[in-house]
Amino acid sequence: MGVTGGDAGSLGEDRGGALQAVRYMVTNLPTEQYCFLVAQFSALGLAFLFRWYLSPPQCGAPLRHSAACLLGLCLSLYCFGWLTLFLIGEVALGYLLLITTDPSRVHLYTLLVTMGYLTAFHVRRFITPYEDQIDFTVPLMVLTQKISKVAFEFHDGSLSADLSPSQRRLAIRVPPSPLSYASYTVGFLGLLAGPLCSYNDYQRFILGEERRRNPAVAVRRKLCLCSLLLAAHLTLSDRFSVSCDPHRSLIGRFLDLYLTAASRRPKYYFAWTLGETSRTVGPRPLGVDTSTFTTLTSQGLDTKTSRTLRPLGLKTYTSKNGY
Repeated sequence: MGVTGGDAGSLGEDRGGALQAVRYMVTNLPTEQYCFLVAQFSALGLAFLFRWYLSPPQCGAPLRHSAACLLGLCLSLYCFGWLTLFLIGEVALGYLLLITTDPSRVHLYTLLVTMGYLTAFHVRRFITPYEDQIDFTVPLMVLTQKISKVAFEFHDGSLSADLSPSQRRLAIRVPPSPLSYASYTVGFLGLLAGPLCSYNDYQRFILGEERRRNPAVAVRRKLCLCSLLLAAHLTLSDRFSVSCDPHRSLIGRFLDLYLTAASRRPKYYFAWTLGETSRTVGPRPLGVDTSTFTTLTSQGLDTKTSRTLRPLGLKTYTSKNGY
């Protein structure tokens, strides 16, 4: 059956309308999303420059630490402005706890303080959601994970027995220097959306002890996945909504709620994958299981989360105390 002129015109109008909708969504991004995209793609480009021009054979660890820290602060200032001071404040607070607290209790105190710090800003964000254009609680959550992880690994380093092979490999025996601690916590790799890597793996990357690999193929794959996720977000984000019809059945309302939530997920998957792309050029993310990376094994953790991650080739890591 042939296509008539009217059908062809309607198809052309549909395609034109779809392209206009995509163009409108891309060119009218909220300030928060625009800053995030610019910063993440900048971090990806900086990661390659960091790898090529500040490689371990050419410069020492102090210079690499300083450059990573300064670049991370610049990205944070671009995205969050004066709120960067609160990120620096949490880093300073976590380091003071690390060097002044008994190693047998440092992990507990650090977790309590950093979670309280994060909770206070979540409450502030809930009370005044429109006071700041940019929500900086996401990098604050990533920073809380890093600071807490260093404290737990430092606690493991104070133990002489009952550690698994992975815990012994990741344990921190000596308190980090202020520069290396700042580089790990606020470095430009993984600052905005993660993913998390261990302190010792980061140090091996800075010192050039990690096995050299060509990240070009992995970066291309990640960027292709980012493109698919972005297309899914632009296509599905406004397609579903919760019905206000009072006569709609309970099953129908649950279905609306599920589809609405599912249609919003590609945005967060895109953000995570884009952050993971920058990390691909740098130190290995925590728990990645590939031929190059070492898998971190779980210590008998049998929760819904661990069972969900294992089919994806990921495993979870627990500290000596089960955290």
